[in-house]
This record gives sequence, C-alpha cells and structure tokens, in this order.
Amino acid sequence: IDEQTATDVIENLNINYQTELFRQFEPKKGAKIIAKIDAEEAADILISLTKKRRTEILDALDSKSFEKITHLLNLSKTPVGHLLTTEYLAVPSSDRVKDVIFKINEKTREYFVLFYVYVLNEKEELVGVFNLHELLLQKQETSVYKFMHQNIITIHLNTPEAIVLRKLVKYKLYSLPVINKENKIMGVVTFDDVIDRGIKNYE
Repeated sequence: IDEQTATDVIENLNINYQTELFRQFEPKKGAKIIAKIDAEEAADILISLTKKRRTEILDALDSKSFEKITHLLNLSKTPVGHLLTTEYLAVPSSDRVKDVIFKINEKTREYFVLFYVYVLNEKEELVGVFNLHELLLQKQETSVYKFMHQNIITIHLNTPEAIVLRKLVKYKLYSLPVINKENKIMGVVTFDDVIDRGIKNYE
C-alpha cells in the first residue's frame, strides 16, 4: 500500500485505531504519513502517543511540517488550544466583495465549514467580521470595510471553555476568533467542537 493511500485510510479511522497504528510504525514511516495528514489531526494523533514515540516521529519530520505541528501541539496545552482550528478566512479591509468570493473559492474548498470572514487592517490586526449572507447581499464592487461589523466578540488561548461556550450561546455565534495580545487572529473555535468536547468529557 502506498503512502498516499495509507494516509487517506488513516484519516478516516477513529483516534484509537490511529494511535495503535502509529505505535507500530517505524518513526520515519510515521513521520512521512503524519506530514501528509491535516496538521490539526496530526497533532491530535501525536498527543495520544507516548512522549518517546511522539518525539521520535517529530524528529523525523521535515522542517516545515515540524514547525506547523509543534506549534499546534504547544497550543493544545492552553484551555482552548485543543479546540482551535486554522480553517478560517481573513481578508484585508480594502478587499471588495468579488475579491472575497474569489478567495472563498480558491482557499476554502477543503474546509469542513466556513461561517464568517474576518477582516484585517494593514498591521494584520483583527478589525471586523461578516457572515456569508451579509457578503452576498452586497454589490460586487463594495469594499468589505463598508459593511463589516467592528464590534467583534473574541476569545484568547487562556479563556476557560465555560466562558467560550457562554459567549457562543449568548451572542448566538457559530464560531469565535482566537486572538493574541497583538489582536492578531490565531484561529477559531466552533460551537460544534465545544459541544463535542463537552460530550466527550461527560462520557
């Protein structure tokens, strides 16, 4: 079985089977497959392994994959880091509606879902947000800064999960952007992921 086929099969397995396979793989083989898997799923698999095996696989990764996956592993140590997804779209405030629609088609085809588009200023700070319905109601040449919402509900990596859920429910949101001290977006946390996490903890 070739590596790409193995990757496709492994991505569709549950975490218990994935963990068992990576326990048995040689580190180099495990690293090659981990590098082909979605980075967030790869981080989940590595977290489930022993520290020794995790280190062996990480050491065998190419530098680009190593950097991306270790970044996610470090985030997982924070209250909401393990819920963070990097499947979001952020655009400059100068973009027009037609520019955003083009980017949605170009950049988000592999995304599981897209609820909102986030708007950044010249310093890449988060300054606005709008949903897809609001986008489609505008004329093609309209700049996004003209209709974006500037009062953005945000969370941080150290925000407790209970507060995350409270904000999602209170403001009737499908996802929340996670920002750092410089007001730059790091990812988003979705309502579904928070609920799924709560169910797993309850079980």
